Amino acid sequence: MRPLSTSRLFRQPRPKHRLLCFFILIGCAFAVYFAFYMQKAYHLAPCPLCILQRFGFIGLGLAALFGLLRGYVGAFGKLFGVFFGLVGLGSAAYHNWVIAQPNAAECGRDKVQAFVNQLPTASLWPDMFMATGLCGEALPLIFGLSIPLWSLILLLVFMLGFVYRTFRR
Repeated sequence: MRPLSTSRLFRQPRPKHRLLCFFILIGCAFAVYFAFYMQKAYHLAPCPLCILQRFGFIGLGLAALFGLLRGYVGAFGKLFGVFFGLVGLGSAAYHNWVIAQPNAAECGRDKVQAFVNQLPTASLWPDMFMATGLCGEALPLIFGLSIPLWSLILLLVFMLGFVYRTFRR
């Protein structure tokens, strides 16, 4: 039987892992800040799917913060990051589908909005987490792409980077 190696017990943080976690954290923080800025500066009302995308960015950013501070993410951090990343990706994909098919579905004031507005975050910080808009509204384009499409692209890039780095041995 092989003796237990101390190198497995006391792992040194990998610099590349921390660097990627840093970039994911900064990117997620910027995306949430930019969404809040657009909401206030251009008087855009966030829809329920926008709020769920913010939760995706915040959760993925927190998981990256765990990885940045500890040097590795751990089982809870992996599940936390993947869960919130998938929530954000799913809501961004559905939001883009609603915009592309305006007559097919409308997420307006429905069960999703009631659910999002009853979360504790909506009462703690209503400016950031209260859904008051409609998902099918026309939004300004940024470099030729809609805001939900940018959200989908960024969440996909951050999620792939997080999964690649944290699940790689």
